[in-house]
Amino acid sequence: MVQYDPRADIVFRKIFGEHKHLCMSLLNSLLPLSDEQKIVSLEYLPSDVLPLSVNGKNSIVDVRCKDKDGRTFIVEMQMYWTEAFLMRTLLNASKAFASQADKGTGFKDLQPVYSLCLLNESMPKAKEYKDEYRHLFIICHENHKELTIDGMKFVFVELLKFHSLNKGHNKLMELWLSFLTMLQDNTDGIVPEYLTKDKNVAEAVEIVQDLKLTPEERAHYEKFWDEVSCERTLLSERFDNGVKEGLEKGEKIGLEKGEKIGLEKGEKIGLVKGEQIGLEKGRRKEKEEMARNLKAMGVDLTTIAKASGLSKIQNL
Repeated sequence: MVQYDPRADIVFRKIFGEHKHLCMSLLNSLLPLSDEQKIVSLEYLPSDVLPLSVNGKNSIVDVRCKDKDGRTFIVEMQMYWTEAFLMRTLLNASKAFASQADKGTGFKDLQPVYSLCLLNESMPKAKEYKDEYRHLFIICHENHKELTIDGMKFVFVELLKFHSLNKGHNKLMELWLSFLTMLQDNTDGIVPEYLTKDKNVAEAVEIVQDLKLTPEERAHYEKFWDEVSCERTLLSERFDNGVKEGLEKGEKIGLEKGEKIGLEKGEKIGLVKGEQIGLEKGRRKEKEEMARNLKAMGVDLTTIAKASGLSKIQNL
């Protein structure tokens, strides 16, 4: 029986913030590291964010570490998407990279910073890529993608897009993502056997199964999920209200534009018709004037009618 969800901040830190080898395994599986670049040792660094609340900036589970080569690794778990999170991720990586200069490190000795962002929701701009759940962002040339700057790399993983049953379960990355997406509160039944194929993932499963939280930690765990639920509700309401407001504004603007266009078209049509009627009346007056002149000269009515094109000339 799984008692706790590993995505929750306090559980996530107890797994990856207290067991270096598990954090190292997670990073090696999800980051773009060649065999020669694999992490072989880690030390934890102080975290900027130790949340007591999931609201705002404190919604992020944050684990920071450094390897023997001086490379910095930042692991963040975000329960719901906001544009602020994207900017915060960039800011954190930039601060970690720039902090090396404070220690007197020469430019040539600056080590890269890797940011691993685990998202419990989808990235809005990546929704169309339905089968792609792992996204690597690097600094590269606009036209020549092979030309890169290696200072910072970002990996975003959309957990909702990962479907463990559709994978082969033969890759460490898939095992870790299955671990994060399948083990939830009070999951019934036996943990899938394939999660025990890797000793590190199997150990993480055991930690979740055997985890004992203090009453204070349990209260924090429950508060975490309550606040996540509340924040999602607020975001959903803001979205719904935004859509409603947008529709109302769109309808108002549409009516105003439609009325303006209608008036403009009506005025244009009126001018054309008015001009046409005015010309017709003007021509008739000319014909009537000509008929009166001919009548005054004693020309017979039949001839006047033919000359003027008027059928009724008796009363002129």
